Amino acid sequence: MRRTFALFFLALGIPCVAQQPAAPSVPASAAQVPPLRKREPDLRVSARLVYLDVVVTDHSGQPVPDLKVSDFKLTEDRANQRITSFTEHVPATAKLAPNPLPPNTFMNTPADLQDTSRTVLLFDTVNTPITAQMYARTQILKYLDARPANAPIAVFLLDTQLHLLHGFNDDPSDLQSGKLGKKLQPRQSMFLNSGGGSMPGERQVRAQFREDALRNSFRSLATYLSAFPGRKNLIWLTSDVPVGQNYGFDPANFDLFNTFTADMNGLANDLNLGRVAIYPIDARGLTVDSGFDASHSGPPALNSGRQTFQLQRNMLLDDFARRTGGKAFYNTNGISQAIDEVETNGGRYYTLTYAPTNPNWRGEMRRIDLQVDKPGYSLNYRRNYLARTSNPPPPSSKPDPKAPPVAPPDALHSAMALGAIAPFDIRFRVQTSLDPKPVDRKTLAADPGTHLKGKWQKESARIYTLHYEIDTRNLQLAVTPDGHRTGSLQVLATIYDDLGQLANSAVANLNLNFTSAEYERLQKVPLSLDQKIAVPIKSNFFLRLGVHDVPSDRIGALQVSVDAIGSPAP
Repeated sequence: MRRTFALFFLALGIPCVAQQPAAPSVPASAAQVPPLRKREPDLRVSARLVYLDVVVTDHSGQPVPDLKVSDFKLTEDRANQRITSFTEHVPATAKLAPNPLPPNTFMNTPADLQDTSRTVLLFDTVNTPITAQMYARTQILKYLDARPANAPIAVFLLDTQLHLLHGFNDDPSDLQSGKLGKKLQPRQSMFLNSGGGSMPGERQVRAQFREDALRNSFRSLATYLSAFPGRKNLIWLTSDVPVGQNYGFDPANFDLFNTFTADMNGLANDLNLGRVAIYPIDARGLTVDSGFDASHSGPPALNSGRQTFQLQRNMLLDDFARRTGGKAFYNTNGISQAIDEVETNGGRYYTLTYAPTNPNWRGEMRRIDLQVDKPGYSLNYRRNYLARTSNPPPPSSKPDPKAPPVAPPDALHSAMALGAIAPFDIRFRVQTSLDPKPVDRKTLAADPGTHLKGKWQKESARIYTLHYEIDTRNLQLAVTPDGHRTGSLQVLATIYDDLGQLANSAVANLNLNFTSAEYERLQKVPLSLDQKIAVPIKSNFFLRLGVHDVPSDRIGALQVSVDAIGSPAP
């Protein structure tokens, strides 16, 4: 008997073709899938409206409440603009309640879609020495232990790729229970300049990797965070920035216009469209340049390569933060206090909208200037935006027919990686249950549906049942001459250990064929199916689930700690 993997359609008796035999169908659940929420960037080209989030602080750095629209003066490229809407946002005063879900039930879409500020921590291990990582980690955990669980927060880690360690809707108790500390471990960066021993070519390769890692990470974050309403305050804990192909401490060879700086305009625009403000914080804390050390006689060597580099780095971080409406922090021994300042000030902000008086949108960069009619106040807001045309221009040249084809990135593989940002273009929820009786290795080995890897083939496991409810309204279905709707769907389940090693996997390829009546009903109720998978008993494991609409390449993914799945009631 096949116990490890089975797939059943439970909705409407809908015909499909799967890798496994289907069981007799039963009536579908009447549970409603929450309605889809349309993603909208803050720059809505069709309406020609610009959304602008602004944080106002007084001379002591405290947020200023209760301002009125009449207190603001707004110009774009020096032309006065009329503010069409004005909203003041205040920090959440109580824990944001997610949509109620039954026990052991998980959803891949944001349960909380309230228009409030959100805090995002990015722990950058690629550009931070190991000693600074250890100090920054201590400061982060110190802050999270004291932080009230009344506002959403997400935590990301960047090493060779971007990992989501804690999502906005994950259990807040995980932040104080020490679980996050196990994931937020320092790791030696292989891409930082080791100081003097590296050849120029090697330094160039290292710097290029760091540039690419940051560029790809910020773009991924901009895309992911744009799905959440309100302002997102992205706290970037780092201690270094890539400075192009001549990376090093030789002032004569400094490339002040490196590729990362040149790409900053595009990155800032992507972040602005998602209403993401960057707050870089130097993970090293309080630093003193060796040129000012007491052991040195005479004046400090102000023209040293290291000081030139630090000056360039600080200018770059200041500029990047300013472009997105954030603020840079460096040379401070209170990282936890800086994070608290970002969350406090960034949680109280104003949103202004206006329709630009310039009707010609040709893809140019436009400058925004905002003033408040109060002395001694400081404003943090994005300073420009790209006036993109709704119709992109045709390519300037024809593609080279002799050029080798470039394979597109494997979106499904990326979405199913442990800790990757989970897409939710396909919405679904899963109710999980487990059979408390272990299955021995001999029984598992005899089951052709079991795909346990390596050492786990020699261990006992428990069988977990996954009951999916899939929203079919975002599937790409073709219409046949007889009025049927057809499509192709993949349902995937993978098991990872806490080191990211794949322990088990299960995949089903489904050919969908809905009658007109079945299709109409699926607009109101989800498509339900069951899947089973074996999870080894020893060690800690994560369940990564995915639903892939093959024709459109849309994907929905979800990650759950196996520890979060409770045992059945006695």
